[in-house]
Amino acid sequence: MFGKMTKLPACPCICEWCDRAFLAQAREVNRGNAKFCSLSCAASHRNSKRDCSDKEPNCTCALCGTSFYRKPSAQKGDTYCSPGCFYKATHPLYKKEQLIQIMQDFYIKKGRIPLHMEFSTNPDYPPPSTYCDIFGSWNEAIQLAGFVPNPASLGKIVVAKDGHKCRSFAEKLVDDWLSDHDVKHEKEVYYPNSRLRADWLVKGTYIEYLGISIRHNNRLSLSYKDTIFQKRTLCHEYGLFLIELYPNNLTNLDDLLRVFL
Repeated sequence: MFGKMTKLPACPCICEWCDRAFLAQAREVNRGNAKFCSLSCAASHRNSKRDCSDKEPNCTCALCGTSFYRKPSAQKGDTYCSPGCFYKATHPLYKKEQLIQIMQDFYIKKGRIPLHMEFSTNPDYPPPSTYCDIFGSWNEAIQLAGFVPNPASLGKIVVAKDGHKCRSFAEKLVDDWLSDHDVKHEKEVYYPNSRLRADWLVKGTYIEYLGISIRHNNRLSLSYKDTIFQKRTLCHEYGLFLIELYPNNLTNLDDLLRVFL
């Protein structure tokens, strides 16, 4: 009969090649084996020890300025002397104060708090994952910056600049864009001979904001998918123009809706 297995204690270590932190079993640390976080780093370290003294340096590290040799076929774009330099250059570290200031500067420039998606698609901003790693969540960072997070619930009513009631903050962005550009628009307009309503009617064109994912098989997604199909069918039957907006369109409304200007 086998005895009960116990979990071996783990010790924090720093990889001697890429400088990343990792955990290793205490017995491996005691044996002097826990030097690298992966087999890849161990192999890279061994390769770096090979005698290349007879080869003239032909590269300069883009981060630390160290001269080193690299075969011409491997020279693409910025070159780095080690994975440690590459990681530091491509994963800039931010302090909490810097991240908060970036959000506040966005608010001053745009007049509203940023959307999660805007920081995901724009390389000029730190990715949302950075905020989540440091603050725990995107909304927690928003609150620490002094703002109230955008409501995500479908039951939350948000009022647009012109007084229209919107069912999400994303809808409010679209409605405010129409108002800011003096585009006359109606909200929650019925389709012909139907109880279904469009989010907006602008100059004879129906506009829908499709903010719910239809990739899942839950009741909400299936019902939403069926509603979208019915609306598309109505537009086809009556020869109506329909514009469908998705979350990734919120950052380029100028391009999609300029037809109404």
